[in-house]
Amino acid sequence: MLYISHPTFTWQKLRSEHPGQYEKPVAPVPAPDGWFHVRIVLAAPKVSVFVNDTTEPSLVVEQLSDRRRGWLGLLLEVKGGDFAHLGITPASDAL
Repeated sequence: MLYISHPTFTWQKLRSEHPGQYEKPVAPVPAPDGWFHVRIVLAAPKVSVFVNDTTEPSLVVEQLSDRRRGWLGLLLEVKGGDFAHLGITPASDAL
């Protein structure tokens, strides 16, 4: 799992300047050919990522930009991956 913030904070820059801080392995590893659930919590300035309904986040980082509104991008770096049932819930509705 990897957090980046383009255009300034690419994965190459973060990996070289902050090794291991903005990326972590997911444990337990999801089945490579199966579906898995991801919940991303953006509570500025903290970003937390939960995989398969875990109570502890797989990744927690400080947001690298000062953006509080705008676009959200999800990047899939493998061939043939899919997203399903994608939803965005404002923080005030998520409680």
